[in-house]
Amino acid sequence: MILDKRVYFSRGLSLIIICLFSISKSVVGQGNYEILITEILADPTPSHGLPEKEYMELYNNSGEIVNLKGYTLFYNTTNVDFPDFVFAPETYLIVCRVNNVSLLESYGQIIGLSKFSLLNGGTRLRLENPNQELVYEVNYSSDWYADERDQGYSLELIDLNTPCKEFGNWTSTSSEKGGTPGSINASAAIVSDTEGPFLVSHEELAPDLFSFSFSEKLGVDASVLESTSDLGIESVFFSEDNDFSILVKFSEAIPPNGLYNVVFNAITDCSGNLSPIIMASIGNVDAPEVGDILISEVLFNPISGGGDFVEVYNKSDKLLNLRGLSLSKSNSLGDIEGPKTVFSSSHTIEPNGILCFTEDPRGLVEIYPKVFQGNVIEIDDLPAYSNSSGEVILMMGEEVILERFAYSEDMHHPSIDDPDGVSLERVSFTVGTMEASNWQSASSNDNYATPGYINPSNATDEAFDVLVSPVVFTPDNDGFNEETLISFTSTRSGNLTSKIYDVNGRFIKEVSNNQYLSSILEYEWKGFDNNGSVLPMGYYILFSEFRVDGKILQNKTQILLARTR
Repeated sequence: MILDKRVYFSRGLSLIIICLFSISKSVVGQGNYEILITEILADPTPSHGLPEKEYMELYNNSGEIVNLKGYTLFYNTTNVDFPDFVFAPETYLIVCRVNNVSLLESYGQIIGLSKFSLLNGGTRLRLENPNQELVYEVNYSSDWYADERDQGYSLELIDLNTPCKEFGNWTSTSSEKGGTPGSINASAAIVSDTEGPFLVSHEELAPDLFSFSFSEKLGVDASVLESTSDLGIESVFFSEDNDFSILVKFSEAIPPNGLYNVVFNAITDCSGNLSPIIMASIGNVDAPEVGDILISEVLFNPISGGGDFVEVYNKSDKLLNLRGLSLSKSNSLGDIEGPKTVFSSSHTIEPNGILCFTEDPRGLVEIYPKVFQGNVIEIDDLPAYSNSSGEVILMMGEEVILERFAYSEDMHHPSIDDPDGVSLERVSFTVGTMEASNWQSASSNDNYATPGYINPSNATDEAFDVLVSPVVFTPDNDGFNEETLISFTSTRSGNLTSKIYDVNGRFIKEVSNNQYLSSILEYEWKGFDNNGSVLPMGYYILFSEFRVDGKILQNKTQILLARTR
């Protein structure tokens, strides 16, 4: 299960690890998709027409006859072997407990197992062949059901041509009888899958072992670029718990107060979609202090079927470790009620970074299409915030209060007739949460909430801002991320000077020299110095000064110039 790797070292501002992952199809955790699980009835009560018995459905996707003898199904915490059964290609097979065969055999070809039990809330179903190789697995969830179609309805795989895709490719059956055992799924449709996975989170499992979790199942081809540091990689492998995570074991423990950047290149999902270069910072990072992490947006009165969310913002110029971060609320006496832990292990947030916490990320995506999924964190237990008024309390552990926000639906704009699904957004990060005027209803232009990205209301909180996109670019003539766009924005008129330096402080490129700026100025940098010479791979510093109203506002932004060849 260990992936091949190539690591190259050179000195730089901080550690950059860019590895080439080369994985064969026999790697545990990927599957060959010869047999697919296409339908799951885990909660058959109440019946809508089908027998009140659990089943799952298989489809022979191999194009050949398959004898299932010796195949093993792993579910919950147990497993069961299949009996002798000749499975014809492109046909469906109902699988249930052996004593329920007579109740379901009228719906199609069927096989009974000596034991078979499904969890209503979801679990992993894993099918292995006689060689103990993974054929197919799915980690189904109760969150996959459509609204009001859970109990008594099956979950169906929507598009058999994208079997590795889970989120978005499963839904409740549209059959009014509750399922389609032994036949084509009623919810069958084409599911578009054209985007590669993005990094959802990373955490420290041990001082020398880190996990990186992505938004989709990862493909069998994952790759790597180059590295700059003395810290080597001992091994890279898939998590045994899921196909969404890669584990990186370093040759030694991350040193105290060390900060390192891990850069993944050519990560693909199981459908073969390629992601852009992905960078994450890891290390022994300080916890936030009071004033570092602020509450930036709250949805306490969701629409029917939706969920609450709390969004936070890193106001500091430091990478911070949110291990121990918790959310709470107050009771009628003003006392803090049982904090709910958000991160029990290491999880970092970048300077000026935003994270949105919710129990229902899928619902947010459906209701608020602009949501930035990479900043949305699913948590198991969000405090139950009242729809009319209450208090959001952001804490570290159960002792340190980072910030409190007392909200009320009366804080919404008078034009909001129905506050359901409308969030309150913070206007300024320099004004406290207790000022009611510092909060306003999210705009209808954003569908009344902006989870996971900067609120338009506080985007101009400072007079001057610099945005570099992407912060990692690859000017290597492959047509992808050839340049980076540097955007300067200001709420007032002034004069801008901006220059690029290398990590040793040597001048590299002039971007702007005392140029007048009144609202926005954009500049494309293609990786050349002031003389037009090609620059080597590495980190570069964009240092900008904006003179306005007799003041000098400064910004320092780090850019990574990478090359894939």
